[in-house]
Order: sequence, then structure tokens, then C-alpha cells
Amino acid sequence: MSSIKKYIDDMFTQNNQHINAIQRVQNHLSYKLGRLMIKNSKSIFGWIKMPFSIIATIREYKILTKLTNRITKLPKIETLPDYNEALKYKNLMGYKLGEALLKGLETWYK
Repeated sequence: MSSIKKYIDDMFTQNNQHINAIQRVQNHLSYKLGRLMIKNSKSIFGWIKMPFSIIATIREYKILTKLTNRITKLPKIETLPDYNEALKYKNLMGYKLGEALLKGLETWYK
């Protein structure tokens, strides 16, 4: 919950300036989950706590998106000036790993 409060505070302290494209990509659930999985995969204890961390991150993300959608309407990410740099973040291994996890969670029964 502290990261939700931090995100909202950061959003309001930018003097009504919109978040840049790189920050928006880093706030995607795929990026967060991929980064979490890479960080936790370095130790046995990390592997044990990984499912709980993933569930907590997904819950936090859902709350965050509800709050931000109520507060402000952000412009499309394609219209931001640093969109091309943000595409580089989407091609990182962590982002792709998070996308694969989300796709696997959607079709776990297959």
C-alpha cells in the first residue's frame, strides 16, 4: 500500500504534468511482475515467497488502477515525446517475462 500512496503523491507533485512514457511502462503490471520474478529468483527464500509477492503485486496494481482512473485521465502513451525510449523498456526480458506470466494465468486450464 505504501507504493500506491507514493505513486499518487508523485503524480500530484509534478505540478499537473503528466508522467512520461518510461514511467508509465514501468507502472505496467507486466513490467512489475517480471522485475519481481527476476529479483526473487536469486535465492531459495525468494522462490518460496514469489507466489505471495506476485499475488500482492496484482492486488496492489488493481487498487492503483482504480484510484488513478478516478483521479485523472492520462493521455495516450503514443502521444508522449519519449515513447520511442519507452518501447525499449517493453522489449526488456523482465517485461516479456511478466507478459508470459499474465498470459499463463489467463489460460491456466489449457
